[in-house]
Amino acid sequence: MRYFCLAPLWELAILQHFSFEQTPETEEILGAKIAHLVNFGVTAIWFERMNFDIVDEILRHERNELR
Repeated sequence: MRYFCLAPLWELAILQHFSFEQTPETEEILGAKIAHLVNFGVTAIWFERMNFDIVDEILRHERNELR
């Protein structure tokens, strides 16, 4: 059986995925969410509950950093 890689190995090592997540109400839920996301290789960016404006600010800042 042959396996083909579409990207060089060094590129695979630096791929990272992110998710914006509201901070849960309890530490138990937080731990469960972190464990779930880690299983999929996702890094959470936590923000205060119901403060969706901060997500826009973060994305705007990152867009400006890429310019």
